[in-house]
Amino acid sequence: MNVKKYDSAFTHQIEMIEMEMIEEVFDSPLFSFRSPYVNKIIAYFVSRRFLTQSQIRDLTGFSVGEISQDLNELIEQGLIHVVDKNEKGERIYEMESLKSVLYNRVTRLFTTIINHESQFINIKSEMKNDITLQKLNGYDDIYQIIEYYLSVIPMYKIFLPKFKSFIDSLYL
Repeated sequence: MNVKKYDSAFTHQIEMIEMEMIEEVFDSPLFSFRSPYVNKIIAYFVSRRFLTQSQIRDLTGFSVGEISQDLNELIEQGLIHVVDKNEKGERIYEMESLKSVLYNRVTRLFTTIINHESQFINIKSEMKNDITLQKLNGYDDIYQIIEYYLSVIPMYKIFLPKFKSFIDSLYL
């Protein structure tokens, strides 16, 4: 494979746009379920597509250990994969599409909330039956949040398979 096709020379102006994108987009609530480290790495994959671990280190300043752990997580989730090695023998990673990141984000968010339904029910029951908790500052707010999640979970259960089917129909 031709290693040169993975090289990405960025001008200063493009790097400034890239930084703005990373700060604005990947700090949004849509990406709040991931660590800021992973978000930043994803952002660089979105803008550059192909990266090595040393390039990620140079771009982010993260430790090699942190990067390695985050890359393994992204590989495990199917968001990136190894496509080649460069002349130094470093793995070249690729993220094929932003679609996969957004798809993963939405399905993970809804699945996480759905999977915690029984815990929400238990928390609501404990809160309802514990008079000392009811006297604490913020009790009503927390109770309302729990009730909110319990009210939307049935809708999420309906939405999630439809969302997956819709996305699959667009890209298959």
